[in-house]
Amino acid sequence: MSPSDEAGVLELRDIPALVWEALDGELSLDQLVEDLAAVFDQSDEAIRADVGELVAAMVEAGLVEAV
Repeated sequence: MSPSDEAGVLELRDIPALVWEALDGELSLDQLVEDLAAVFDQSDEAIRADVGELVAAMVEAGLVEAV
């Protein structure tokens, strides 16, 4: 995972795309959170909250299944 960092600007569409690609059934949510926290230099707690909201929206839209 590597975010686009042109002139210090991260495009928000990159984050959902990274999460979508990671939801392959192999990577645990904890590992995804750790990976994203390292990539974006954020705390696990902040990333976990954001990823939780995003995944919940994906489940509600029928894009992914909660397991």
